[in-house]
Amino acid sequence: MKKTSVRKIIYLFLLIFVLIFTPQAFALPHQISNKAIILAIGIDKADTQYEVSAQLLVPKNQKGFSENYSIISAFGNTISLALNKLELNIGKQLGLAHTNMIILSASLDEEENIFSIFDFFIRDRELGNYALIMHTDKTAKELLQLTTDVNESSVNSLQEIVILNDRYIYGVDSTLNNFINGYFSPSKTGQIADITVISESEDSTSGISSLSDNSQSSGDGGQSSGNSELPISQSSENSQNKRPASKNSSNTQSSQQASSSAETDSSSGSQSSQTKGQFENDGSTIIYKEGKKVATFNSYEYRGINWISDTYAKKGFVELYDVNDEYLTDADIVVNIYDRKVNKQYNFIEGKPVMKCKITLTVSLKQIIQSSYDGLLGTDSYYNLSNSIKEELRVLVQREVQESLALLKEYNIDLVKVYENYYKYKPKKWKEYLNNVDDDENYMQDLLILTEVVINEFN
Repeated sequence: MKKTSVRKIIYLFLLIFVLIFTPQAFALPHQISNKAIILAIGIDKADTQYEVSAQLLVPKNQKGFSENYSIISAFGNTISLALNKLELNIGKQLGLAHTNMIILSASLDEEENIFSIFDFFIRDRELGNYALIMHTDKTAKELLQLTTDVNESSVNSLQEIVILNDRYIYGVDSTLNNFINGYFSPSKTGQIADITVISESEDSTSGISSLSDNSQSSGDGGQSSGNSELPISQSSENSQNKRPASKNSSNTQSSQQASSSAETDSSSGSQSSQTKGQFENDGSTIIYKEGKKVATFNSYEYRGINWISDTYAKKGFVELYDVNDEYLTDADIVVNIYDRKVNKQYNFIEGKPVMKCKITLTVSLKQIIQSSYDGLLGTDSYYNLSNSIKEELRVLVQREVQESLALLKEYNIDLVKVYENYYKYKPKKWKEYLNNVDDDENYMQDLLILTEVVINEFN
């Protein structure tokens, strides 16, 4: 009897609980109705105020799945104040859990310390540190609007052309987390991918294009190696003349390699004048030191750094120009890079740091371009990398490493973790070296890099 009474009391209590609280639960507004889902944020600066623009996901009530986007913006003396104004303007709390991009405009290039902008996002508990960050030569609001106008999956169009940057030999890991780690490292450097916005008056190739490599696997075949401390003066003039100039000069770089674009009209295929514009990722990278912009590297210059870096950059392609041998006459060669490995030794010679790098590349012959193919078809040189091609590739890698080292010294920046690795592997000698230099901030000036390039042909 007692057990039956206890059960009745429990059931009665549960019934009362359900009758009281269930109707209230149904009456409560959905959580999403109080939050605005922000997919991307753009930051511009006008005089002393920041303009913060947000790409807002607007759910649409209709059959099937549909996404609509809108751009909202507000001004404020700080990033947090501008975002607070956005909340007041739309009457909802901003939700940054789905924010996957932060875009900085060229108007922020004169900032003394760009980290002051990121400080807000680092403290936000919703925003992940792996959100992509990028720089644009126009306004960030313009780039956000452009991505919204492209198509219904606009954010993905821009995100996808940057998200795999760190996998290619001419790209950079352009995430908030990577920038933070670099800022607080001994080198105090950070890198951000630069997205170019082509205005309606400029001509460019229509459509969305992206670099693709056929395979991620690697194989071992014929092997070739070389060891050289190659000075810049020994670089091949033919290859050098066909390469675009640095953006640090006033010249314009063509988007020959890892480029991807999306335009606001629907045409595709041939050369045309864009109606509203397009964006493209040509591999350019903005370099910051202590939070201040110091340089812009084009993809060739940054590729020289990636040859010897500890990053995941393994894939891509390389163009060789005016190659000659028994079967090739002034041929332009495209070599596909399947894999890149680097082993480094940190030594001192006569008290100066000398970094020895053994670079192992797994490659294949992708294309041969020359005026005549007579005598070439059917030969081993048509299908495989000849010794002359391997030698040209080896020289190119060594030259680009030395050219990029010269840029690192010119801007006094450390993008290959020289300080960290010498301190890790040669702490005593590294401290002695820093004590002997006039300014320990200039430790890059005495650095020598010796490169050995091993070429394995993919089978």
